[in-house]
Amino acid sequence: MCCVGDEVFSEMVNMTDLRKISDWVAGCQRRITEFLSTQEVTLYKYQKFDRNAFLSTVSGKIKVTNPKDFNDLYDLDLLSGEYFPMTDRKNSDLLRDVMRVSCFTTTPDSILMWAHYADNNRGICYCYDLNIKQYNEANPFGSIVSVIYEDHPVNLTEVLKHSDDDNIIRLRTMALAFRSISKCSEWSYEKELRLLIQLNEEKKNKIHNFGSSLELYDFLTPSDIILGAKFDEENVRFIKDNFAGNIYQIRPNDCEYSLDIRRL
Repeated sequence: MCCVGDEVFSEMVNMTDLRKISDWVAGCQRRITEFLSTQEVTLYKYQKFDRNAFLSTVSGKIKVTNPKDFNDLYDLDLLSGEYFPMTDRKNSDLLRDVMRVSCFTTTPDSILMWAHYADNNRGICYCYDLNIKQYNEANPFGSIVSVIYEDHPVNLTEVLKHSDDDNIIRLRTMALAFRSISKCSEWSYEKELRLLIQLNEEKKNKIHNFGSSLELYDFLTPSDIILGAKFDEENVRFIKDNFAGNIYQIRPNDCEYSLDIRRL
């Protein structure tokens, strides 16, 4: 199957300069960073409820994930035959192993998100108020970016093959960033933003329990919390005793297919 960009890349092979590749990656970069002019925004993170995880989260830590554990088969996946010149291991596991990701959305009342990511409405949604541009400028160890949804994968082979030019080093970095936030358009209902951490030894030291099944990264304290419609009543008191912010709960709307958010 032909992937978007195959004809363009075949032409690029014979170029003596890399202007067209640079222009293409620059276009990707504009798409990646276009939302950074946003000022204050609220990000939402759906999760299954666990008391220990809750205490870590309200203390300012956040769970980060190796992309190998994601439910999307294409997430940070190199296409068949795609070449990534970082070490002698040229496969998707390499790309995934150097990344840690935490996922957010801009939608707190998604019926699908509550069902898929919050334990079938028994879970919790953490709310984070922040200025994305200021956060990224102040946190060199991780940046928040917006996911790009595509109908077809883009083959990055010809960008990634070049590794002996200073300009190409920049292009390779952008190509990695683009692959990190490019997803199939069928996932667009998630309206996802990601905290991306590209690992080196210094950044690994910023992750608690690195290499374990639960990796935590120093982030922000949630401003509010939303409980699922089927949240266990026995845990509501625990939430109130350990969280000083506003607490809300999802309720199904009686007149239409939508969810209401009501303060407890």
